[in-house]
Amino acid sequence: MAVWNVLKDWGLEDKAQILCSDTTSSNTGRINGAITFLELYADREMTYFPCRHHIYELVLRSVFEYELNEVTSSPDVAFFKKIREKWNNLEKENYMERYKYLNAICSESEILSNVNYLSNALKNKNLKNDYRELVELCIVFIGRNSDSTIKIRPPGALHHARWMAKAIYSFKIFLFRQQLSLKMSEVNGLKNICLFLVTVYVKSRLESSSAIGAPLNDLMFLKKLKKYENINQGISSIALKKFCNHLWYLNEESSILAIFDKNVNIASKERIIENLKRENLHTERKCIVQPNEVPFILEKAIEDFISQKSLNLLKKLNIDISFLNISPDLWDRDDSYLKSQEIFQNLKVVNDTAERGVKLMQDFNGLLTVDEEQKQFLLQCVEDRRKQYPDCKKATLKRKFD
Repeated sequence: MAVWNVLKDWGLEDKAQILCSDTTSSNTGRINGAITFLELYADREMTYFPCRHHIYELVLRSVFEYELNEVTSSPDVAFFKKIREKWNNLEKENYMERYKYLNAICSESEILSNVNYLSNALKNKNLKNDYRELVELCIVFIGRNSDSTIKIRPPGALHHARWMAKAIYSFKIFLFRQQLSLKMSEVNGLKNICLFLVTVYVKSRLESSSAIGAPLNDLMFLKKLKKYENINQGISSIALKKFCNHLWYLNEESSILAIFDKNVNIASKERIIENLKRENLHTERKCIVQPNEVPFILEKAIEDFISQKSLNLLKKLNIDISFLNISPDLWDRDDSYLKSQEIFQNLKVVNDTAERGVKLMQDFNGLLTVDEEQKQFLLQCVEDRRKQYPDCKKATLKRKFD
């Protein structure tokens, strides 16, 4: 009800068409989910973009718990305390690379391709701290930090809510395993997690925030998970089971995003146009795939998820679809296509903004005022201040406050 009231206050109740949140039952529940009530109040069905960071975090958590048998209701991951408690006494330069494990499952060309991808990712100035640290740890694990330009950072937050904490800590603990008191089962579990991260998970995770790339990325990730059974059947099975419950971006409506994805080739886009004429395939809001049905999905291409229903999302956003009447190889010179592509490129498929808002409220709730309206002004002031002064560098602090 609170979200609906905010939409009404801002005059957006008739304009909101897409909902983005995590996939917990409090949001997606068929009877009492927040989305169910929002659609009831709006008297229309909206498009649902589940948070892709949340989806990929669930896959990571399932693999972590499977390999280390670390299932707990505690907000913190107890296993991670091993390295945080001993960090100050560790020899920071005496970590152990384990690229030899990669050589057993990957060709040299595959390893080189992986390193090139990770190195290019580090050149992205918009790569946020945790993502940058994860990429750096992958490079160290692979053994391509011979000049020691990458320094392993001190442990940070270790609670479940921190995105990618399980990936970052798994790398760190494994690299320093000789200086920590670990059981052999823990060492083997960490090794398996790290190999999965480097060969399957990290690339898909880094690209998960792209709206137009979501359908193809999810399909390719699904195929990589299935293929991974040749290396580790246990991880492949547990990750597939989890991911098959979250194939929201492969439903008929959301899969149309692929039409704006530069990684989808011209031939596939031509078949997408053809398939837009065929009858609807399903009525479910997400692509329902049982683990035993995965082999059938592996035979599909992205255009196989398209039907007449796929046009719904374009219609909801009043997209000019005249570009569908010309050949896809001309789209990069067509104004209607380029404008539509820009719109979809800017769509949010992660709810990081909401997560930051929750954290902001937790930090400042009741700190300076208890008046609800003043709280809203306070949060806006803090957010604006942080944008103007994002760090504590001298040059930043010398800026005049507007």
